Amino acid sequence: MPAILRETGGLGARGVEVLGLSALGLDVDGTTAHLAVVDGRLAVREGDPDDGPIAELDPAAFAELMQDVTSTFGLTLAGRVQLRRGTADDFTAWEPVLRAVLDERPVYEPGAIEFRARDGSALDVHQSFRVDDPREDIGHFLTQAGFLHVQGVFNEAEMAAVSADLDAAAAVATQDDGASWWARTEDGWYPSRILGFNLKSPALRELLDSDRFRAIGALTDDDLCNGTPTKATAPKVSTRRSASSRASPTCRGTRTARSAATRAAAAA
Repeated sequence: MPAILRETGGLGARGVEVLGLSALGLDVDGTTAHLAVVDGRLAVREGDPDDGPIAELDPAAFAELMQDVTSTFGLTLAGRVQLRRGTADDFTAWEPVLRAVLDERPVYEPGAIEFRARDGSALDVHQSFRVDDPREDIGHFLTQAGFLHVQGVFNEAEMAAVSADLDAAAAVATQDDGASWWARTEDGWYPSRILGFNLKSPALRELLDSDRFRAIGALTDDDLCNGTPTKATAPKVSTRRSASSRASPTCRGTRTARSAATRAAAAA
C-alpha cells in the first residue's frame, strides 16, 4: 500500500476532501494501521487513528478488499468486518477513495463528467426510447448514460396477468417453504419475494420469451443466458403494480441487458 500511495496518494487525498471523510483505521488480525491525509497526500500510518472508523478484518478479507474482489459494502453485508469504532456507513464511505488509490479512478465530483448526444450537444438523460427506435440512438445513449428507459414494451393487460399470477403464488406461500422471503408490517407478516416465480407464472414466462423482450437484450453485444429463476417482489408500501416492482428477470453475466430490460418493464 505505501508504494501504491506514492503514485496515487494525491488522488486519494482529493477524494477524502470531496467526501469529507476522517481517517480510516484498519486492524488486520491484530496489526493496526490507518489511512490519513498527510501534507496533501493520502498515506499509511501505523497504529489507530485519533478519529474515524476502525475496521477489524481477517487477512483474507483485507486481501479481497485491496484487490477489488469484495467491496467494503460486500464485506459489511457478509459480516466479515467488525467496526471497533464508527459505523458501517463510515466504513463503506471509504469505498470510492479506495478505488481511487488502487484503481486510479477519481472520486466523482459534480461537473467532472459530461454526457453528449450524437450531434455533440448535451445529452438529455431524461429521454425514453421504444424497442423499435434506431439502435444507433439507443446504443449511443446507453454508452453515455449507462442505462436505458424503454417504454411500451408490455401493456396493462399483460402486467395485470403477471400480477394475478404473483397474487396466486403469494397466497400459497408459507414462511418455511424455502421458496419465499418474508417481511413484516404493522399488519403482520407477508411474503415479500417469491423465488423461482417464472416457474410459477405462465404469463411471465410468455413475456420473457417474447420477441419484444428479447429485442432489448439484442441492443448490446452481451450473450444472453436462459434458465435462471426469476424473483418477484410484492411490496406493501405501494399499490402500483408494474413489472419493475412485481417481477424482475435476472440472468448472470448480462448486467447491461438486464438493466435495460428492467427499465423497459418499468415503463409498461
